[in-house]
Amino acid sequence: MEFVLFVILVFAISSLESLYFQFGIECDFSFGDPSWNYSKVFFDKEYSMEPGEQKFKAILPKTRGQLISFVCVNLEGTPKENAVVDFKSLFHVVKVHLIEPVDHEVRIRILAKQHGY
Repeated sequence: MEFVLFVILVFAISSLESLYFQFGIECDFSFGDPSWNYSKVFFDKEYSMEPGEQKFKAILPKTRGQLISFVCVNLEGTPKENAVVDFKSLFHVVKVHLIEPVDHEVRIRILAKQHGY
């Protein structure tokens, strides 16, 4: 009985995740396609930039043969027009550059999906 409930819970979570990415996600900057078959979230982390900082770099974890299908970057604390965001899939690197520095903390959320079976 517990196993059946666990399977139902896992199915419900994966279904909700799929719906979220197809219909509800809003990204300030996105790279790739969130609706690839068999894609799953492998990275979801928040960072912050200190006041006055203009450059930020995050390296996503990678495994041999991994293919990143989608990256979503959201910024809080600065208008997206003030930022240039870049994703280098070969190196699994996300870079954020603020055109004008801000006098308060900027929060960055990076969410990534990998193609997998």
